[in-house]
Amino acid sequence: LTHTSADWDMFKSEEKMNSEGVKQLKFGTQKEEYDEGSGYKYLIYKPDENKTENGNNKYPLLVFLHGAGESGSGPAMEIITEGASGCPPVELHYDRAVDILARSFVVVSPRTNHGWSDDLVGKLVQNLLQQHELDPMRIYLTGVSMGGAGKLNYSSIP
Repeated sequence: LTHTSADWDMFKSEEKMNSEGVKQLKFGTQKEEYDEGSGYKYLIYKPDENKTENGNNKYPLLVFLHGAGESGSGPAMEIITEGASGCPPVELHYDRAVDILARSFVVVSPRTNHGWSDDLVGKLVQNLLQQHELDPMRIYLTGVSMGGAGKLNYSSIP
């Protein structure tokens, strides 16, 4: 997808968050959380439906690691940028994600200001498995640029 600056300004002006910082989307909700174990702030998207495709009520987890352009120590919501169009948290945020992602996955998008640490990404995933109804057999890690390198580094751990 290609967007103009006017399109991006329109998207930013349409923010609809409730008083608890939760944004209601077409198929789910998105909000910012903090993980003490890893120190990462992250966006978490959860589908509204309480059932999954295989009926086990545990969702697959997709962890998206951003690139260097979204690095920072501010709120995780700041990874929702024009430069990150097409990435899962942005597409979910603006209700443009493909249905299978929006209806069937919990998507977590942490934010870092110092590159991706294998240990900290691992701690985040373990903590998410303990805190949410996630299927430990269906965990997917992806990223772009610096996040892609972080994914490759994490995947190479024996």
